[in-house]
Order: sequence, then C-alpha cells, then structure tokens
Amino acid sequence: MGERDEMYERLCEMVSDPDARLLYMRLRAQYMGRYGEIIESVQHILSDIAYQEQVKTAFKADIATRGAVEKVHNGRQQFIRGNKSITEITRLAESQRKLLGELRLTTASGKIEPVEDNDADDGDAFDSF
Repeated sequence: MGERDEMYERLCEMVSDPDARLLYMRLRAQYMGRYGEIIESVQHILSDIAYQEQVKTAFKADIATRGAVEKVHNGRQQFIRGNKSITEITRLAESQRKLLGELRLTTASGKIEPVEDNDADDGDAFDSF
C-alpha cells in the first residue's frame, strides 16, 4: 500500500487538476479490475495520461478565452489563423488513445472475444452440392 501512496503523491505533485486525478484513479481501478496487480511502468503510463488530460484542460480554457481563431498582427500585416490549441488538443487525444491501447483499456479492448469455429465438418460448404 505504501508504493501506491508514493505513486499517488508523485502524481499529485505533477497533476493539480482534480478531474485529471480522478481520471487517473478511474483508469487505475479499471486496470486493476481487469489485470490484477499494477506494475510501475503502467503507473507511469497512467500518470502520463492524467498529465495530458490536465494539459488538454488548459488548452480548452485557452480556446474558451481566445476563441477558435485568433487575429495576428505582424508589422503591417494582419491575418486570422486557427488557434494552435485546437491542434494540440487533437494531438494529445491521439496520444492518450495510443497509451490506453497499450494498456488495453480502450472500449474495443473489452469487447474482443475469441471466435469459435463450431463447424464439425472438415470439408468445404460447397462439397455437399
């Protein structure tokens, strides 16, 4: 139990957003429920996912403040460009998806079941014709 507390304390130093911490705890519980024991490398991946969630929240706040596009002044030139936070949110979401895939915690991971071949015959279906 001491190792868990130590990892959570390190996470709290790195992640201050309560929603990101909650995500970490949920993913940790989901992983432990599916696979049992949790190793240090998995803890680090879960911490990375939580940290990325915190950064995504900051980017979302930036978009709420500045909008989806921003007006840029470069000397006498003025133009409008997309807010780079939108691109970063997409990049972080993709990274989180890949990390969850590594841990097999995606929604598709739990639904995969082996396909059983119930055909008793060894021949082709067209052999009977």
